Amino acid sequence: MNTKTNQNDPEAQEAALLLAVRDFMRLESAGGILLLGAAILAILMANSPLAINLWRLAGYNSCYSGRNARDKQATRVVDQ
Repeated sequence: MNTKTNQNDPEAQEAALLLAVRDFMRLESAGGILLLGAAILAILMANSPLAINLWRLAGYNSCYSGRNARDKQATRVVDQ
C-alpha cells in the first residue's frame, strides 16, 4: 500500500490511533503514567483561574466561589 494514501484516509488514521492506544494500554506502566498525568493536570487547574469554576461545578461552598464570604457578612449584620 502507498503510505501517502493511508495518511489521507481518515479510517486508516483512526485505525492507527486505536492501535497506538491499544499498544500503550498493554504496557504495565500505562496506569502509572495516566495517574501522574491526571495529578499534574489537577494541580495545574487548582492553581489557575479555572479553580473557581471547578469548585462551582463540583457544588462546593468554598472561599473560591465568594458565596461563603457573603454568608458570613450577612450573619454578622443579623447578629449585631
